[in-house]
Amino acid sequence: MIKGESNSGGGRGTALGSPWRRLFRTVGSEKRVERAREISPRVHPAKKMIKLLKKKTYLKSIENSLGANTYRNCYALVDGEEKDILKNGDLSCAFYVSSILLMAGLIKEIHTTVSGLLRDMESSGWEKVEEPSQGDVLFWEEIQTADGRHGHAGFFWGGDMAISNNSKNGEPVKHKLDFEGEAAAGRKVIAVYRHPKLID
Repeated sequence: MIKGESNSGGGRGTALGSPWRRLFRTVGSEKRVERAREISPRVHPAKKMIKLLKKKTYLKSIENSLGANTYRNCYALVDGEEKDILKNGDLSCAFYVSSILLMAGLIKEIHTTVSGLLRDMESSGWEKVEEPSQGDVLFWEEIQTADGRHGHAGFFWGGDMAISNNSKNGEPVKHKLDFEGEAAAGRKVIAVYRHPKLID
């Protein structure tokens, strides 16, 4: 009879002596350690603390929009007829501003009118302020155009500068707050709005 075996019956089978147990424990332990090393990077990845810089991202999206054709067109059925209701960028100011705000999660939807944009902003937490800060939304007084009176919206960009859609070329441009040197020279800012999430 091999040392370590038992012939006592009882359905227990062969029992391994202590040298065999130590051997199997050692081999099993080595395999467990090897397996743990293989899966450890996947099971316990290093955690990183990530905080979104919302205002910096928001300001960069405005800056990167300069010269873009993205906001030039918006199509709709008007009395059953398909039309570009922005007239190839001529009336794109609200569409432009609302696109930036929606992307930043600061309003509920895109708008094609200044009045619709303002209503959405006020219901989304935007607050009227006296002194503008970079990124605040500006509203200019209405002026008479060939197809009626229109307001205007854009972004304050510091100093005496703003960014808004240029109706002549249909793209966002940087310009003087009072549109000095342009056809709309002297147009006044009538309201400034800021969202609490954009306060430094």
